[in-house]
Amino acid sequence: MELDLALLTDAVDDRGTSDLAAIRFRQEYEPAAGRGAKVYPPTYPRNNAPPYIFERRFDDAGEPVETVLLDSVASQANRVEEALLDAVDDQLVRIPLLIVETTIHGRPIRLTSLQMPHRCSDAYLRDSETADGTRFDATEIGRALRRATLRDAEIVYRVCPTALVYGTWDSYRGRPELSFKAPRVWVSELYGVLRDRESDVGLRPGSRLDPIGMLGATVKKIGEEQSEWEFVEPGEDEPVPAREPKWTKVKLGATTRISTIGHGNIRPEVNVGGVAIERARRTASLSLAGLRRLRFPVGGERSPKRDAAGRATLVALALLGDRLAFGRPDLSLRSGCDLVVVEDAVEMVDRGGKATAIDLTAKRAQQLLEEAMGRAETLGLKWLTEPVVLRPRPNLQRALEASLPEI
Repeated sequence: MELDLALLTDAVDDRGTSDLAAIRFRQEYEPAAGRGAKVYPPTYPRNNAPPYIFERRFDDAGEPVETVLLDSVASQANRVEEALLDAVDDQLVRIPLLIVETTIHGRPIRLTSLQMPHRCSDAYLRDSETADGTRFDATEIGRALRRATLRDAEIVYRVCPTALVYGTWDSYRGRPELSFKAPRVWVSELYGVLRDRESDVGLRPGSRLDPIGMLGATVKKIGEEQSEWEFVEPGEDEPVPAREPKWTKVKLGATTRISTIGHGNIRPEVNVGGVAIERARRTASLSLAGLRRLRFPVGGERSPKRDAAGRATLVALALLGDRLAFGRPDLSLRSGCDLVVVEDAVEMVDRGGKATAIDLTAKRAQQLLEEAMGRAETLGLKWLTEPVVLRPRPNLQRALEASLPEI
């Protein structure tokens, strides 16, 4: 079955008669190296425990299975936004952007609302200004964003519609309990299925041999840069210091092993490394009920027809983002975690839990988005056609210059 705009619009219309409740995405993967191969999940610091997140979930038959998290909800959203930004840069799609641009130590910096953690509510925007020196929060758009609510989200739709799909919270301007907050309506998570939690956790050996054969020695830091050090002759100073973790920051004037600054040998050691999985699964959903909470009054007047058109545009945007990020036959999450798609299903879920498979490619989702945008525009809802470009305020500029190294 193929989605069409009329069906989507009826599903998010307050007066609609559709039984469509949600859109579901299900993908099964196997490691690129084959079933049972080891992959590397994201790591999270945990005392005296493997740095991975293990959970018990349930398979399609309702049987419990042991799983390991391979990609979190927030990370999945970031991958979609990256794919959408690539599509914008390639001129395949038009999406409004808020952009902060500057130059740090001769290096151009560009940060968009598709990259900012809090999207249109981000602190980077709060601490930026227009070319004439007006703080963003004092501009017409900035003030309107501060007044936005779920029942009056027209300004958010107009300048940063992705915030209404992937969520935003204006929590860095004081009184977060009164600030605009839009929950994410597209939620995705990817996990690996294990046979046994204890035995499937792998080990990773690590070592380094110096190509010239330079043995251990002692050096002294004489400057802030890693290259600013001097060799300490044996017997000239204290004994060779104890072995330190690889990324230990050595204080100015302190002595350390030469291996800390990238030379010499590092003796072999074994750490937790990777997990053997049978398969991986991505489960994602798009909440139509969440979208129906949004309203887009224009000039203080609400139109149910306009609300439905705006919501349908957000549905199409979410569908396009999902297909751009996850519609290919493979997926690379990080080093050592490459997956191949085995099954890929997009389903409409009706009242009663009935699921109907639909054909949805990135191209079809893009067509839906263009149709939905055009329909919304005829009803007074139009995305910004030009990006809002800002620059850091002096305090943020100084912080960036102090944080980013000169190259």
